[in-house]
Amino acid sequence: MAPEALTPSGPKPLDELEQRVGIGLAFAAGAAFVYLSGGVLLLLVVGIALASLLLAASLKRHRVGTAMAAFVTTFGPWGFAFVFGIAYAAFAFWLVARARRGQTAGTTATPAGGERASGASARSRGRAAPRPRSPRR
Repeated sequence: MAPEALTPSGPKPLDELEQRVGIGLAFAAGAAFVYLSGGVLLLLVVGIALASLLLAASLKRHRVGTAMAAFVTTFGPWGFAFVFGIAYAAFAFWLVARARRGQTAGTTATPAGGERASGASARSRGRAAPRPRSPRR
């Protein structure tokens, strides 16, 4: 069993679109880091390591790992082309926003009347029912 299946309250795995974007950005980062390294071995190694980390997290469909790897790739060895890192920060924030929206969508929905569908009273849910107010004289 996958770890995500054992923890239903944990973050959901990447869907197909998010995984494809992550894989595409990982290959784009790898190619850009090879081109922009300028023959400096340290920059090449760091860039390939960041791209590989993003690729591995995307292939495993691990949402938190992919978001973290994308955000770290933002600060990779881009050199003069640092503006390309903005796409990786945007991808990381997009993943977090979609995860947040998915978590809150199921917990805040109530019917139009404001009462839960089960019909349980306020006392049975652990809250005290409001006392009726007496009219002032």
